[in-house]
Amino acid sequence: MVKENLTSRLSSILSIIALLGGIFFLSGNITGNAVAGVSPGYANLIGVPLVLVGLAFSVIYFRKHK
Repeated sequence: MVKENLTSRLSSILSIIALLGGIFFLSGNITGNAVAGVSPGYANLIGVPLVLVGLAFSVIYFRKHK
């Protein structure tokens, strides 16, 4: 029971952090502004994997809470 609760909390926290991080890095592409001096090409290389990781952890979280 404790392991399931820990896995559930960890997956929800990681999904939120990864999604917010991905949105942060991809927002420069939407607005046209550079994020923290990172070029848009490198921001894509960082942002897209973060969004994918966030979506993966979201799927894990919602499958456990069906």
